[in-house]
Amino acid sequence: MRVVLGLACRGRWFLVAIAAVLALACTPSTSLQAADTAPPSPPPTGGTSSDGTSTTPPPPPTPAATPVLDSIQAGAAVTAALQASQSSLQSALRDIRDRLQRRRQSGQGYGPPQGLGASPSEGSIDERAKMGATRAYQAPPSPIASWIQGFADWERHDSNFGFVDGRTAHTVGTIGGTDYASYRVLGPNDAFVVGVLTGFTDVNVRSVAGTKSKLDGPAVGLYGVYVDGGFSLDFNAKVDFLSFDQVAGAAFSADLRNYTTAGNISYKFNAAGGWIEPTAGVIYTVTKWDDAFSKLDGHTVRVQGGARFGQAFNWAGVTVEPTLTALLYSDVVIEGGSITTVGLPVAPTDEGRLFEQVSLKLNFDFGQGLSLCAEGEVRHGDLSSGGEVVGAAGRVGLRYQW
Repeated sequence: MRVVLGLACRGRWFLVAIAAVLALACTPSTSLQAADTAPPSPPPTGGTSSDGTSTTPPPPPTPAATPVLDSIQAGAAVTAALQASQSSLQSALRDIRDRLQRRRQSGQGYGPPQGLGASPSEGSIDERAKMGATRAYQAPPSPIASWIQGFADWERHDSNFGFVDGRTAHTVGTIGGTDYASYRVLGPNDAFVVGVLTGFTDVNVRSVAGTKSKLDGPAVGLYGVYVDGGFSLDFNAKVDFLSFDQVAGAAFSADLRNYTTAGNISYKFNAAGGWIEPTAGVIYTVTKWDDAFSKLDGHTVRVQGGARFGQAFNWAGVTVEPTLTALLYSDVVIEGGSITTVGLPVAPTDEGRLFEQVSLKLNFDFGQGLSLCAEGEVRHGDLSSGGEVVGAAGRVGLRYQW
């Protein structure tokens, strides 16, 4: 009996010992797991070692602030730069083809342009030819010409319903080029002009939320104009090297490039002592941002069409030609250009919206290859939310045939 009781007691203490060992074995694991999930303890306040050296650990480095980009603001600045500079460039190309066509219709034929002067009409030339009248020979100037144009643009874009994305953009800049004219390239009545261009654009945008941004930079490119009688084609390709600065809100900077290709087709008819020219065109733009903002990369496709009207007359020895242009245009494709935040809606773009544009231009040709122009423009478009987009622009240009 004593033996049995002894074994039972020993067995009980043996079980107690095993339980204690298991408890000790589990305790470190539990403490480690708690340390992993618990917030880190505050760093020691420091002190001084026995040799007088401070034992206070250095503070952790402050993480760099992540810039908060207003993607709507950035996209608006890019659009404003494209609108202003491309409109100015297309205005200059219209001047080139108008000059070529006026020279042909004046009866001088296609030679290097000399300016319009007081060119008689085709009817008067026919009458003078019947009378045996002759014209003194004039040495043609160089086929090389240079031009420059300054522009200013203003646009107000109302907020879309449910969004605070309204903004106002102010744009100024200049663009110019040098070109070379060739005549009778494919036929007796055609001419071809090819040239290179450069420019600079500066855009300031302010949103209704108070955010301010600035976009500026140079541009380089090339252009061409082909004329055959009343038919004409023009094209241009340019690259804008732009810098974007958000100067209110979270201030930061980024670089981007705009690649633009555009073309127009037109045909000019004589009508009522002047002319009318139906025209249509397309503009394709690709925008590439720095790697940090590559989510803003995108492209747009704009189509436009309308008509131009004009009539030339002589005033005090200067040929004056007023022209009226009426266009409809729409960005039928807008891809990218905004950063999508998960769970938050993205403000609608102007994709598919129809805009109207009207401009009045005065061309002054002083002869000897020198001409000036001045142009005013207004445009308008409605938004689906009842808001609108309104804009105005002014341009002044000079062209000289060397």
